Amino acid sequence: MISESTLLDNPDGQLPAAAPTGGPIQSAITYEKIPTHIYADAKDASRAVAQEIADLIRQKQSEGKPCVLGLATGSSPKTVYAELIRMHREEGLSFHNVVSFNLDEYYPMEPDSLQSYWRFMREQLFDHVDIPAGNYHVPDGTLRTDKVAEFAKQYEAEIEAAGGLDFQLLGIGGNGHIGFNEPGSLINSHTRLMMLDNSTRAAASVDFGGLPKTPRKAITMGVSSILGARRVVLLAWGERKAPVIRGAVEGLVTELNPASYLQTHPNALFVIDEAAASELTRMKTPWLVDSVVWDNKMKKKAVTYLSLTLGKPVLKLTDRDYNDNGMSDLLAQYGQAYDINIDVFNQLQHTITGWPGGKPNADDTNRPERALPAHKRCLIFSPHPDDDIISMGGTFQRLRDQGHEVHVGYQTSGNIAVADDEALRFADYVVDFNTKFGIKSPKPPGFSRMQQLPFARKRTPKWTLPRCVT
Repeated sequence: MISESTLLDNPDGQLPAAAPTGGPIQSAITYEKIPTHIYADAKDASRAVAQEIADLIRQKQSEGKPCVLGLATGSSPKTVYAELIRMHREEGLSFHNVVSFNLDEYYPMEPDSLQSYWRFMREQLFDHVDIPAGNYHVPDGTLRTDKVAEFAKQYEAEIEAAGGLDFQLLGIGGNGHIGFNEPGSLINSHTRLMMLDNSTRAAASVDFGGLPKTPRKAITMGVSSILGARRVVLLAWGERKAPVIRGAVEGLVTELNPASYLQTHPNALFVIDEAAASELTRMKTPWLVDSVVWDNKMKKKAVTYLSLTLGKPVLKLTDRDYNDNGMSDLLAQYGQAYDINIDVFNQLQHTITGWPGGKPNADDTNRPERALPAHKRCLIFSPHPDDDIISMGGTFQRLRDQGHEVHVGYQTSGNIAVADDEALRFADYVVDFNTKFGIKSPKPPGFSRMQQLPFARKRTPKWTLPRCVT
């Protein structure tokens, strides 16, 4: 059986004849300019990447050489680091010969800050393995601004003195940044101080308690520094990364998507999950790259896509529309466009109902939900505490009106959606407003005097309240 590490070691991106369980779903194909392995989930993908890193470390140990790793931070590599820690504890993987250089660090940033990448790396990897303390390097976020350029040159020199990067691990930002090389970064850029894109700061603001507290700059290895590694593996999980992954893998090499520069690297690989791959041609429109099995699911997917792409109703699609968009095989199997259109239209129509919980005492043959039992227990999963109302408020109301028992499972408390300073500002406003207009607010049960103190102390009003004129 071929191991996952064997698959990753294949620089041309082609899979062996049979992929093992947990291996990539398909091999690299037409349209893709960077070898890309798609896994069912991030855990399988992370295990494969961790195995390649472990194999490289062991190989270098057998040769009596250091293993020089370029490491990334963020959510994507966490599962890789967790697997490396497991290998260290359970399989005896030693990191005594590992020398690491991290991609970036916020600026300014103290190393013991909660958001520091020094702290991140120690908590996620370094403190759990036997890497010597002097062997790992993270850009220094405490430097004076006039010292950063000198530090950047020294950082590059240290990488070169170590023998260059054997392996560079990357994540990818929503705007395509690698490290903190934001859109506009040049392919020949080196380690430097970088102004962060607003979208990058917005994505990080949750960790900092709001956008105003989020750093505007970071020290980052440059694109040229990354491309200098002998092996580069980029990780991406989740549907949010799908558009930028498609641009990097299938689009032109452009500074507007820095990850696209990896198309120029002779030994780069993208390792992504199905959600992150959802916009790739082989996933979104597989009939354009290879023969497909035209079962009902694929037929419905293709016709729906064709309708949306051409901006035409399903019932108005023609034989020429099918032929011009790579779907002639579908016509050959099912007949003329008219018949296919009617079939798919009816299937789509049967998914629409005013009775989301099923209509009692009705023929449910062509309804999306069964008629019985007439009253059901429904569970709605809401990623955020207001998504249930914003995204499906009408359906929610109908389920209640039609007598169903409805429960909502909120997948996050929502406490991080509002920064502490904004919550305190609002609390201040309410206190000042009530004081100004003589409104006495009742105390909640169990609300002690100590709990009132933060809001009871005198503050300088932040707003000038208008006088009431009668």
